[in-house]
Amino acid sequence: MTATAASSTAGQAAATRPRYTGGRAAAGRRARFDRDSRSAVGFLSFNMAGFALFTLVPVVLSVYIALFNWPLTGGRTKFVGLGNFSTALSSYGFWRIVLNTLYFVGVYTTLNLIVSLALAAALSPRVKAVKGKAFLRVVFFIPVVTPLVASSLVWSLMYNQGGIINAALGAVGIPAVPWLTSGPWAMPSIIFMSLWLGFGYNMILFIAGMTNIPDSLHDAAAVDGASPLRRFFSVTIPLLSPLIFFGTLLTLITSFQVFVQAYVLTGGGPGNASTTMVLDLYDEAFRYLRLGYGSSIAVLLAIMILIVTAVMFWLQKRFVFYER
Repeated sequence: MTATAASSTAGQAAATRPRYTGGRAAAGRRARFDRDSRSAVGFLSFNMAGFALFTLVPVVLSVYIALFNWPLTGGRTKFVGLGNFSTALSSYGFWRIVLNTLYFVGVYTTLNLIVSLALAAALSPRVKAVKGKAFLRVVFFIPVVTPLVASSLVWSLMYNQGGIINAALGAVGIPAVPWLTSGPWAMPSIIFMSLWLGFGYNMILFIAGMTNIPDSLHDAAAVDGASPLRRFFSVTIPLLSPLIFFGTLLTLITSFQVFVQAYVLTGGGPGNASTTMVLDLYDEAFRYLRLGYGSSIAVLLAIMILIVTAVMFWLQKRFVFYER
């Protein structure tokens, strides 16, 4: 082989040898990652600024103020440590209000889930017997987007002694009920109004989940002889359990914070029969001007919500089914 031929062969081998470009590729990936990171920070910065300004800072200040005897107007602030918490936890009236809140949360959340699941099952695309399902979904969802204060004012007129509800009861021979002025009826009235206002959200959520359940699973269960009710509890409910968990958790958190309904309908009365924790902290802070004591109630409410949330996440490991 001549020297020229050897040189040509070596050149061809060098041309066909794969070149190492790992360093440049890695540098390109890092550059793209840096650009994406900067873009993500830019998009998130406004939301995070709003979260810090309107959520994080108020939470920190609320905990701080709860450690003081802090009159809203006039007077001097005085550090009392855990004194406000001790006063609240040793008060019979406070525990009565806690029981009112737990009563509302338990009954409202249970009824909300039952009604929303039942209506979602009836209005799901798989059910052919119900006509006008799209219209009914809109009708049931409208209260969710209706202004809360306006809805409460309308319901206060309906609950009035001469309102439409008592008129309907009188038409069938039932005496008028003092819905908002009787201790035993005040909280159930708020619960019923809140149920009408809030079940539409979970209903739409569950309808969306039922729509995504494969028909083949229901068909297989039907071939095995399962009745529609058995298919609902053995197929639909397990596959819908992640959305049920989400809806339950969201409903629990929002129901602990019930305020407008009690404030507009009953003002917490009669007595303290319908006073909730948020209404109580509002009264203490802005009616009686004891901002420190009101902030301590807010902190205790936040602790209760955190405990309930932790219990729910613990229970989901046992009762929530996730498809693999």
